[in-house]
Amino acid sequence: KQYTLLHFDTPPDGITGIQDAAEPVIAGSITSFEPVGGTWYTSVKKFGTASYGFNGSSDYIYGASQEKFNLRSGDFTIDWWEYRLASTAGRVAASRDIAGGFSPFVVGYSDGTNNTLFLTSNGSSWDIANGVLMGTLSIGSWAHYAVTRSGNNFRTFKNGVTQATFSSSASILTSSAIMSIFRYGSNYTNGYIDEFR
Repeated sequence: KQYTLLHFDTPPDGITGIQDAAEPVIAGSITSFEPVGGTWYTSVKKFGTASYGFNGSSDYIYGASQEKFNLRSGDFTIDWWEYRLASTAGRVAASRDIAGGFSPFVVGYSDGTNNTLFLTSNGSSWDIANGVLMGTLSIGSWAHYAVTRSGNNFRTFKNGVTQATFSSSASILTSSAIMSIFRYGSNYTNGYIDEFR
């Protein structure tokens, strides 16, 4: 099985960018993800040596398109720890397409009160998940969010507690677009992220 694991620990000497623990270390280069602005914070972290912080106006992380980001109809888990500094609507944890729009998946989308989930199979509507609850936003503290699929059954979680369940047999849209963290179109998220998987 393929996976991505971003610890957001301070990088070892000779490494630039965000190291994906699921990929081999290549000295002097990134593997899958690269930051645009932002920085490591050793004083605000959930695990390890650091988290990664974003200013909410221009900072984000992008990952070059990889086949493992195309979830299709397979089983999967997406989970992360976040420490948001604002509840501004339209801000996200991650999106399969940096451009916004009907991205194959959008996780941790703020509606101003809650984190929500959007999934599409067709690129023209949120036919799989349209604003499904992932849990209330936690501002100024760490919270863990997750979405899972097992067969046709989906579940969302906040801090290990089920928030929503639903079913769909549809295959999540594939894409060759850049994947983004803490950016969705022209919206940027303010806060910190740790342990994105």
